[in-house]
Amino acid sequence: MYNEWISLATRWLMQKQGLSVIDWSSKSEWFESQPRSVQKQIESIYEAFQPLDVDQKQQFLRTWYKNMDDALTWDRVFAMMQEVNGVDGRH
Repeated sequence: MYNEWISLATRWLMQKQGLSVIDWSSKSEWFESQPRSVQKQIESIYEAFQPLDVDQKQQFLRTWYKNMDDALTWDRVFAMMQEVNGVDGRH
Protein backbone atom coordinates (compact mmCIF):
# COMPACT_ATOMS: atom_id res chain seq x y z
CA MET A 1 0.00 0.00 0.00
CA TYR A 2 2.87 2.34 0.83
CA ASN A 3 4.38 1.92 -2.65
CA GLU A 4 1.14 3.02 -4.29
CA TRP A 5 1.00 6.03 -1.94
CA ILE A 6 4.53 6.97 -3.03
CA SER A 7 3.55 6.67 -6.69
CA LEU A 8 0.53 8.96 -6.29
CA ALA A 9 2.48 11.39 -4.10
CA THR A 10 5.12 11.60 -6.83
CA ARG A 11 2.45 12.41 -9.41
CA TRP A 12 1.02 15.11 -7.13
CA LEU A 13 4.44 16.65 -6.54
CA MET A 14 5.20 16.69 -10.26
CA GLN A 15 1.89 18.39 -11.00
CA LYS A 16 2.41 20.91 -8.20
CA GLN A 17 5.82 21.81 -9.61
CA GLY A 18 4.43 22.19 -13.13
CA LEU A 19 6.29 19.16 -14.47
CA SER A 20 4.85 16.74 -16.99
CA VAL A 21 3.33 13.84 -15.14
CA ILE A 22 4.70 10.54 -16.34
CA ASP A 23 2.00 8.05 -17.23
CA TRP A 24 3.35 4.91 -15.63
CA SER A 25 1.65 1.90 -17.16
CA SER A 26 2.55 -0.27 -14.20
CA LYS A 27 2.30 0.64 -10.56
CA SER A 28 4.76 -1.25 -8.35
CA GLU A 29 6.19 -4.75 -8.27
CA TRP A 30 3.86 -5.40 -5.36
CA PHE A 31 0.91 -4.32 -7.52
CA GLU A 32 1.85 -6.77 -10.23
CA SER A 33 1.91 -9.63 -7.71
CA GLN A 34 -1.64 -8.98 -6.46
CA PRO A 35 -4.82 -10.78 -7.54
CA ARG A 36 -6.70 -9.07 -10.35
CA SER A 37 -9.48 -8.02 -7.95
CA VAL A 38 -6.99 -6.05 -5.83
CA GLN A 39 -5.38 -4.58 -8.95
CA LYS A 40 -8.80 -3.33 -10.06
CA GLN A 41 -9.34 -1.63 -6.69
CA ILE A 42 -5.96 0.10 -6.94
CA GLU A 43 -6.55 1.11 -10.55
CA SER A 44 -9.86 2.71 -9.53
CA ILE A 45 -7.95 4.81 -6.98
CA TYR A 46 -5.46 5.95 -9.65
CA GLU A 47 -8.33 6.82 -11.99
CA ALA A 48 -10.21 8.79 -9.32
CA PHE A 49 -7.00 10.58 -8.28
CA GLN A 50 -6.17 11.96 -11.72
CA PRO A 51 -9.00 14.53 -12.09
CA LEU A 52 -8.64 15.95 -8.56
CA ASP A 53 -7.11 19.40 -8.31
CA VAL A 54 -3.73 19.83 -6.63
CA ASP A 55 -5.23 20.76 -3.23
CA GLN A 56 -7.64 17.82 -3.25
CA LYS A 57 -4.78 15.47 -4.13
CA GLN A 58 -2.74 16.83 -1.25
CA GLN A 59 -5.66 16.45 1.16
CA PHE A 60 -6.27 12.88 0.02
CA LEU A 61 -2.58 11.94 0.33
CA ARG A 62 -2.40 13.43 3.83
CA THR A 63 -5.55 11.60 4.95
CA TRP A 64 -4.34 8.32 3.46
CA TYR A 65 -0.91 8.64 5.05
CA LYS A 66 -2.37 9.47 8.48
CA ASN A 67 -4.63 6.41 8.31
CA MET A 68 -2.17 3.97 6.77
CA ASP A 69 -1.69 0.89 8.92
CA ASP A 70 -2.06 -2.87 8.58
CA ALA A 71 -5.83 -2.66 9.02
CA LEU A 72 -6.42 -0.17 6.20
CA THR A 73 -8.21 -1.66 3.20
CA TRP A 74 -8.30 -0.54 -0.42
CA ASP A 75 -12.05 -0.02 -0.05
CA ARG A 76 -11.37 2.46 2.76
CA VAL A 77 -8.69 4.23 0.69
CA PHE A 78 -11.23 4.59 -2.13
CA ALA A 79 -13.81 5.92 0.34
CA MET A 80 -11.27 8.53 1.51
CA MET A 81 -10.82 9.54 -2.12
CA GLN A 82 -14.57 9.98 -2.51
CA GLU A 83 -14.77 12.02 0.69
CA VAL A 84 -12.09 14.40 -0.62
CA ASN A 85 -13.89 14.59 -3.95
CA GLY A 86 -17.24 15.29 -2.26
CA VAL A 87 -18.82 12.03 -3.39
CA ASP A 88 -20.69 9.82 -0.94
CA GLY A 89 -20.62 6.06 -1.08
CA ARG A 90 -18.08 3.33 -1.34
CA HIS A 91 -16.45 1.41 -4.16
